Amino acid sequence: MPDYGKSVFASQGNGETWTLHFKPKPSAIQLAAQIDPTFQPSNQPILLVRADSAAGWLEVYPTNTTALRHGLFGPKYTVLRTIRFEKLTMLSAKAIENAQWVLGRLIDGFVTTPEAGLGIDFELMSIVDELEAANVSRLVVRAGPRKGLPAFLSDGSLMIAGVQFDELRRAVRRIHDKALDQARDEKHRTVHNTLLTVADTSRFPEQPPPYSRGAIVAAIRAGTEAGLSTKDQDATLAAMAPIARNVVSRKPQAVEQLVREIELVTLEELIVRFERRLAANGDEQIWQRFFKTHPFVLKLAFGYPIMAMGDQVSVGGGRFDGKGEKIADFTAMAALSGNLAIIEIKKPGTRLLGKIPYRDGVYAPARELSGSVTQVLDQKYQLQTDFAAKKVKSRAWEVEAYAIHCLVVIGRNPAADDEKKSFELFRRDLRQVTVITFDELLAKLKSILDFLRADLPKEPEVGTDGTTSASSQGNGNVVEDEELNPETRDQDDPEEAED
Repeated sequence: MPDYGKSVFASQGNGETWTLHFKPKPSAIQLAAQIDPTFQPSNQPILLVRADSAAGWLEVYPTNTTALRHGLFGPKYTVLRTIRFEKLTMLSAKAIENAQWVLGRLIDGFVTTPEAGLGIDFELMSIVDELEAANVSRLVVRAGPRKGLPAFLSDGSLMIAGVQFDELRRAVRRIHDKALDQARDEKHRTVHNTLLTVADTSRFPEQPPPYSRGAIVAAIRAGTEAGLSTKDQDATLAAMAPIARNVVSRKPQAVEQLVREIELVTLEELIVRFERRLAANGDEQIWQRFFKTHPFVLKLAFGYPIMAMGDQVSVGGGRFDGKGEKIADFTAMAALSGNLAIIEIKKPGTRLLGKIPYRDGVYAPARELSGSVTQVLDQKYQLQTDFAAKKVKSRAWEVEAYAIHCLVVIGRNPAADDEKKSFELFRRDLRQVTVITFDELLAKLKSILDFLRADLPKEPEVGTDGTTSASSQGNGNVVEDEELNPETRDQDDPEEAED
């Protein structure tokens, strides 16, 4: 440690109150001026410690008395300026040796040498960094019980119990030591893989990164708060596949719950995308791409299971996937019978009814609606005319044309009662074409979401005494937390039991 000055002790009242100052050497002051041209030396010694033995408190003012990197003889930290110790049992200090003895009796984690500027140990700088990030300029360490601590005081100071600081110090140092061990192992692994493995793979196979018990749980839990990166999300999903069968057989209820949560999240995201496109009133191509990406939405329009065959399919000549005079937006077939269906997609902004009533309270279908119905009927006719040849050419032996189902997705629900009535009268009397609006598809999605949500296990009801109600206990769908409930851990794994 550089010798840039010495400590100066002073006391009053028979040693009950005392101070420690630091007096820099003239040569050290010249060095400080060389490092920082703006340095202004003080004519008075620098206050390091102020104490009151009778009241049981001691204040430390951390000062840079050794480091040449920044602000020699200035505050050691940017924001944190004072560390105060309270409820201490101290004897009166009549000499500097008494003061040094008192400083040495402080809890571990603090610099106790006045010539080193006092403060918090360098290995615990993460504590200082977090305090300064919270704009804490004064830390109060109080001896005694921890109840209600740590807590912010009215002046912005942060108070912590001495035992809490000691626990924090131990935890930070454990993390630091563990990080050093991991860094050492990673260095050896890198050297092994880069030199030995490349030179002779058979003798020195590549060493994979070691797995640390609980690392995945810690990473995922941290990721749910901070947000896992895209690569980490993909890696987590890929890691699920090899262990899926084992997890399903060991924890079927947990897997069932996970699947349900995935279904809910997926459906919620699908509804958000649907509503966003609906508000933007995109053109037919945008909706065709949307339904191609999410064929599940189109399946809701049918009252039976279907399988999508393709989009932009020729129905007027050639193969199903070839070029033809008549092009359908989508074709599908019933999953059980193989019966074909033709789906025509229009824009949400397409008018369903005329602007002016045809008669009092009666609206005629708009040109776009009637034209769409005629269009899909024509596509049906073209498909039926050349169906046998198409089936052979395409080798689509599973499809049939018993009664081709025609579907038109078009427009938004009418708002006025007379318009609603006219629209229903028109579409319900269509024998071969089903007309459904974008609003109705969205409503079907939301109904399924409500159904899935209603089937989720309810959260336990916690009473005022902290116990859970009987109605919420014993639910077969509730997944136990293995870390919180040691009884659910594997009994044959002593390491896991110890964790």
